[in-house]
Amino acid sequence: MRDRELLLREAVRQRADGAADDAIVAWLGHQPDTSVIDAIYVTRLALDVSLGEAKRIVTTHPEWSQRADMASVIQDDAVRALDEFESGARDRQGD
Repeated sequence: MRDRELLLREAVRQRADGAADDAIVAWLGHQPDTSVIDAIYVTRLALDVSLGEAKRIVTTHPEWSQRADMASVIQDDAVRALDEFESGARDRQGD
């Protein structure tokens, strides 16, 4: 993974040079090993938007939407597994 701070510095430089927000988000998508979380972090700070807006920008951008969908499925599966584990632990404590 590229260091987030390096990505952020470059994104801020691009914006100062007049790059469109869309171009910056697309550029992030072409950086090796950059995760959706990294892209949201950099987008939030470089574009000076809220966390919710940064998440919306990244997850709806064509460069990121497929990866964001896959990450969401993984996150949903992890939450479901944790819920099942915690439910089973509570059931065992009640025995």
